Amino acid sequence: VGAVTARQEFTVMDGEKVVLSEGIDVLKDAWQKTLRW
Repeated sequence: VGAVTARQEFTVMDGEKVVLSEGIDVLKDAWQKTLRW
């Protein structure tokens, strides 16, 4: 059970990392667009 719980936690962490990376990309794009103006 402990191993399964650990795997689930890692999966959640990986999912959060992906979301954070995507959010950073969006912020970078918006920031670059703002500088272009």
